[in-house]
Amino acid sequence: MPKLNAFMSAMLALAAFPAVTPACAGGNLVAVLEAEIATLDPHFTPAYISRTFGFMVFDTLFAKDSQGEIKPQMVQDWKVSPDSLIYTFTLRDGLKWHDGQPVTSADCVASLRRWGQRNALGRRIFAVTASLEPSDAKTFVLTLKERIDAGELVALLGDRIGLNDRVVEVELFGAPALLPAGPYWLAASLGCPVYLTFGLFHEPNRYDLYCEPFAERIELRRGDREADARAWAQRYARRLEHYCRMAPDNWFNFYPVWKAAA
Repeated sequence: MPKLNAFMSAMLALAAFPAVTPACAGGNLVAVLEAEIATLDPHFTPAYISRTFGFMVFDTLFAKDSQGEIKPQMVQDWKVSPDSLIYTFTLRDGLKWHDGQPVTSADCVASLRRWGQRNALGRRIFAVTASLEPSDAKTFVLTLKERIDAGELVALLGDRIGLNDRVVEVELFGAPALLPAGPYWLAASLGCPVYLTFGLFHEPNRYDLYCEPFAERIELRRGDREADARAWAQRYARRLEHYCRMAPDNWFNFYPVWKAAA
């Protein structure tokens, strides 16, 4: 596990690939990848080749098993406070770097903070994070802000994909398109109502603001999280179509959702 990057960005069970099953004896497995690996740091580049390589080499806090279920990998156990604001993670024994030095909770915190600065979903999570600190050599604690319970809002963009963002494919105006899945994962973890807000521009300098309820609560079922997130994103796409038809020249960023899915 190279020390240049712990690559533990699977915080809150967000690893993206199933765990590898034990290899069988009898020959070598030769994998031909689609591109050269320019960097081993998946936080430095959005290239899928670096991310794919990273998941094959680096450990993550959580990962998917052969059945697609999210399981702890580097984490031994974890607990959540009754108000769902404090998450405590304890590392399993025997974790070591390539030079034999033990992996500590401080290493995990440093890697997660770096991920939170560069990854789109990471930035959203850290926007509602009060603190992330090691409590001892094997334990670290994530504390969320009480924004939701205090009646405050957490605003996310639902129609654009950030660096290394998790995506789902939906149908938008009759063509396949990619939209971010992160807002639905975050809403499910917070357990709060979700509202949609659209601003339609009118010359010379006026916006009409539309706000509508989207869901009282978003739930992603265990074993069907990807499908459920896709269904919520499709529901959002239908509302996006509605407002685009009301003001077809307003989607001025022309975000290339169709190009990515082609």
